[in-house]
Amino acid sequence: MTRTLSQGWVLPALALLVGMSIVGCGQDGSASGPERSFQIDGLEVSAATMLRGSLVYGRLCRRCHGPNGHGDGRHGLALPRRPTNLREGPYPVSTGGAARLPTDEELARTIHVGIEASGMPAHPMDPQDSAAIVQYIKSLNPAWSTAPGG
Repeated sequence: MTRTLSQGWVLPALALLVGMSIVGCGQDGSASGPERSFQIDGLEVSAATMLRGSLVYGRLCRRCHGPNGHGDGRHGLALPRRPTNLREGPYPVSTGGAARLPTDEELARTIHVGIEASGMPAHPMDPQDSAAIVQYIKSLNPAWSTAPGG
């Protein structure tokens, strides 16, 4: 007997696979993504905040910045300027110069208003999503674990 979509097992399986690819898991099954907390700027960021940030990133940023933040997303290739590599920088939004890590406020403002010259659209969002995505973006770059940025 052949199962069909109407029997309801294929769509939930696909949803599970997509969810796993967003959240991530180490090869040994250990946490490697937002299901664990992070130390960022010397502060503990909860697993719930990291998960929320990961989901917002997946919905709004992944297509241009890529699944891992390297600036290699499918849609980013068509932009006039390659999207920022969030894992390494430099971050053009820092008022202290591209060599300095941007503050939380600078990251949030950039996400909210976009960068017209580069083709980055504005992404207005509620304060909880904004705070979560800022922390998630900071978790992509190890420099935030060694230098204050926000």
